[in-house]
Amino acid sequence: MGSNDGVPVAHILGAFLECAAGDTLPGLLAQTMTGESCLRREPELALHAPGHDKPVTPLVGRIRPNEGSPRNTLPRCLHLLLPVIERALAAARDRETPVHHIAICVPESLASQEAAVMAALTETGLALPECAITLHTVGGSGATLSGVVETLATTGGECALFAGVDSLVSLAAVQRHLIGADPDNRHVTPPAVGEGAVCLLLGLVENEGDDGLARITAVGLGNADGPLQTSLFASVEKALDGQPGNGVPPPAMIHAAPQGPDYRAALYRAEEQFWPRRLSPREQLATRKGRPTPPPSVLEPEAESISLARLLGDTGAAALPLALALACARLRHPTLPGVDALVVDAGPGRAGTAVHLARPNTHDIHFKEGASHVQG
Repeated sequence: MGSNDGVPVAHILGAFLECAAGDTLPGLLAQTMTGESCLRREPELALHAPGHDKPVTPLVGRIRPNEGSPRNTLPRCLHLLLPVIERALAAARDRETPVHHIAICVPESLASQEAAVMAALTETGLALPECAITLHTVGGSGATLSGVVETLATTGGECALFAGVDSLVSLAAVQRHLIGADPDNRHVTPPAVGEGAVCLLLGLVENEGDDGLARITAVGLGNADGPLQTSLFASVEKALDGQPGNGVPPPAMIHAAPQGPDYRAALYRAEEQFWPRRLSPREQLATRKGRPTPPPSVLEPEAESISLARLLGDTGAAALPLALALACARLRHPTLPGVDALVVDAGPGRAGTAVHLARPNTHDIHFKEGASHVQG
């Protein structure tokens, strides 16, 4: 699948979400652009941790509860998930396009309760007879997206939903973060945890007037069994087709997961490989001639970098689809520069994933001719 020679590519036709920044794409982007985090300290979730004299109070990105909702009796994740799937299915009906598959990324605790999830979807009328529904854990979210995108090419005019939900706003989740952050029990910093639900409507677009929110041009996957640095770099390399930028400005980088030292090291390696910051030819000549004081360098701008976790906290199984929704909002903004974005997701327990997205009305100017645009 590719975008050259009229071959259809996967488009994100709609994005429906619920998170601490609100339930709309403009609201999510606006919160991002202000630089203000949605995280707040919640003393009721404080826990004693090694290296601290006082209890550690986590930063929490909590969704404001809707007290009047009849779904408040459901488990928290289902309470968040069902409305976004409902909105996505309504959008598909408006397009008069059948949905053949709903792939949902869920936490481990919900993946083991598949019967309960299916019962909730059936009771609310969201389990369609002609539609397959599959549950996936966070470790396979990138592979799930890649599979959904590849399958779209064989289903003609049908659509698929790629959804994710998680809620880490609990004492148990905070405790897991404390252990994961410092398994040797030396010293930890207060974790940042959040929650969210999102459902992306994916499809193929053949009519130029119906271009959706963004085009998915590549999904790169790293090795789940390898070190995080290797896995993350491999995913970025595949998503970019292994090519250096060659003067093309770097895409807006959107990071789905919290960024630890290994993550940042792999990202630095990728940026040096694909968007090296070099002197201009004139300055390179001046340096070779041995000028004692070369003129100030005019380097290519660094990649725009947006951290979803810094805004909302760790959103677990919802992180990748939420980051894709944020990328859609970023690319659809009429005044922000740039024509593409790279969503990167990697962390403990999940393979590195990099998803390249472009504005719907642009062409892939920095991909090799004939390259595969969905890679595993």
